[in-house]
Amino acid sequence: MKHHVQTPAKPLKHQPRLQPKLAHHPSTHTPEPIMTTLPGLSLSAPQESFPQTSVLRTQDLPAGSEYRFEVSFSRSLGVKLLSGTAELFGTELAPNTKDPYTFSGTKGAIYTWHGCKLELSGEAESEYTAEETQMMSYANAHFALENVRERAKAAGQMGPRVLVVGPENAGKTSVVRILTAYVVKAGRQPVVVNLDPRQGMLSVPGSFTAATFASILDVEEGWGSSPISGPSPVPVKMPLVYHYGLASPEEGKTFRPLVTRMALAMTSRLEEDAEAKTAGCIIDTPGAISHGKGGVYENIQHIISEFSGAYIRDVCPLFLTSLVQKYDPKQARAD
Repeated sequence: MKHHVQTPAKPLKHQPRLQPKLAHHPSTHTPEPIMTTLPGLSLSAPQESFPQTSVLRTQDLPAGSEYRFEVSFSRSLGVKLLSGTAELFGTELAPNTKDPYTFSGTKGAIYTWHGCKLELSGEAESEYTAEETQMMSYANAHFALENVRERAKAAGQMGPRVLVVGPENAGKTSVVRILTAYVVKAGRQPVVVNLDPRQGMLSVPGSFTAATFASILDVEEGWGSSPISGPSPVPVKMPLVYHYGLASPEEGKTFRPLVTRMALAMTSRLEEDAEAKTAGCIIDTPGAISHGKGGVYENIQHIISEFSGAYIRDVCPLFLTSLVQKYDPKQARAD
C-alpha cells in the first residue's frame, strides 16, 4: 500500500499588480482644458496666430504711375524693386535688395518716374495702380522752393517756411514727407514741425514735435525713430517735444501758447544753424483748423504770424483760393 505524502506548497512571492495598457488613439484623446479668459480681468485669451502664406507676384508700373496699398496690423506686405526706379513718399527704393521692404499697419504709394517692376509678397488689405497723381505738382513746388532757398542763401536771410493745410485725411502728412525727402536729397537740412497731435511724429500721439532732418528718410518707418524707440539703421533724430494731450486744437486753450513756444524754439534754432536757416521749415497742421469758425481761420492766422509768415501749400486748390483771400497778402503767399 502506497502512501502519498503531500508536500507543503511553496510560498508564493508577492507579485506586483499589473495595470492593463491602454492603446493611445489620437481620435479619443481628451485634450487639456484651454484657458479662455484671463483670471481677474475677464479678457479673452489671445488667439493663436497662423503664419500667412507668402505668394510672390510681380507688378509692372508704367512711367508716371504709382502702386497704392493699405496693410492691416495683422498682415505684412513685402516689396522689392527688381528693375527701374521707384520712390515711396519721395524716398527712393534700393534695387535688388536681399530682403524686401516690409510694411504692416500702414498705407503708402510707390511712384515711378520712368517705369519699374516690383516683386510683391504677403497680403494687402487693398491695393491698386493709379495713373493720375499729384507728384508733378509736388516736384514743381519743390523746385520753386529751391529757388527761394538759393535767393535766401545769397542774401543771408531765412529760407521759406511752408505751411501745409487741408481737411482731414487729405494727404497733408504725405505732402510734408515728400517735400522733406526732396529737400534732404538736395543736400539741405530742413526743420520739420508737426502741429497735428494725432500724428505723433517721432513721439507719442498727443504731442507737438520739431526736428531737423539731415539724412535720408526711412522707407519702412517713415520719419525714422527717436532714441527712446531703440536702435535703427537710419540715424536717430532728437526732436523737440511739447505735450498737448488733446486730439483737436479746438478742444483746449493751450494750442496757441504751445504754437508760440514752438515757433520761438524753431526760430532760435534756425538763427544758430546756417544750414537749417537756408533750408527753412515745413509745418504740418491738423485738419480741424482748416474748417475755421464762422469763416474765420484764427488758428491758421496765429501760426502764420508766429512763424513770421509762411508759404501756404494746400492739397485742395478750391479751399486754398478762398483761404488766401482772408489773409493779409503781406504775411502769407499761396503756392
